[in-house]
Amino acid sequence: MTPTTDDTIWRQRVTDSWTALVKNARIPTPRGVRVHEPGRARVVFAWPLSQVLHSGVIIDAAGIDMTALGPDEVWQSFRRYRRRDGFVDIPLVGHRYYDDNAWIGLACAQRSLWVGPPQNQTWLIRAEASMRFVAQAVRADGGVLWVEGGTNLHACSTGSAGLLAHVTAEAAGRSSAWRGIARNATQFLDATLIRSDELVADNISATGQIDPAVFTYNQGLTIQLRISQGDLDGATRLAEATAREFDTEKFYAHIASFNAIYCRALLRLSHETGDEQWREFVVQYLDEVWNKGRDKRGLFTNVGKYDKGIVLDHAALVGAMAAMCLTPDRLQQLA
Repeated sequence: MTPTTDDTIWRQRVTDSWTALVKNARIPTPRGVRVHEPGRARVVFAWPLSQVLHSGVIIDAAGIDMTALGPDEVWQSFRRYRRRDGFVDIPLVGHRYYDDNAWIGLACAQRSLWVGPPQNQTWLIRAEASMRFVAQAVRADGGVLWVEGGTNLHACSTGSAGLLAHVTAEAAGRSSAWRGIARNATQFLDATLIRSDELVADNISATGQIDPAVFTYNQGLTIQLRISQGDLDGATRLAEATAREFDTEKFYAHIASFNAIYCRALLRLSHETGDEQWREFVVQYLDEVWNKGRDKRGLFTNVGKYDKGIVLDHAALVGAMAAMCLTPDRLQQLA
């Protein structure tokens, strides 16, 4: 099958897929929009909603019109999740996960880079607030706790916190201690969670026991952090190690939202190194998602699933497709 490289086609795919999400997962209310799983009344968890926000930011930055669920509308939805200086995973009864908060802040920092004044400052303030909360979970060795009150240090929380720190410092346009958080997070991942095959393990317990499970988003976060620290060779080595671990079939069966985050990292790596193989890999995967993954509603349900829900994987995939349409200057800032 010939890879789809036509920008117009990708833009239309994004529009159609986002419209399907709006039609099936958005409920307007007097208190703001509720995002829910199709066929369910309860709002989604903060983690899926963070990826709706992040993808909305990318779609807007690519200049693709959205019928609804733009960044401002999704941000209003987060009001239900706020608890003091952070966000819980589900309104009223939830816990505060540091990776959830880092993903929310990262979307805000990303948008701050891509919009003009005064909106950029509004989004930067939101990113800085998330950074202050997440910073409470940063340990002396650079690792970051996964959940408030927990003890395990996870690659997903460390990587997302480190990337939030880097992008927020970039958006602020000044030197800050947050650059140190990004640097230390990278060092922690490289020193503590790298396996013998050069892949990133999932987490380490308080007793030092490492969970060796490999997920693509942890590889993507580490690639992004290595790029942020100027280590393009290290970022390339990790992409190569991931390619050895995941053949085409195994990658497609893997969790789609994790793959989408990894694809964003590959698009950034391809841009930074000029090596088109990484972009070609993304095109091949997203073409397959488009051709095999949609149901009759236009939702990506026939893909590797995170859980029984639809919103997370669908939204993240649409964001990866939108990232295909970013201009070179914005690809250089893609997180």
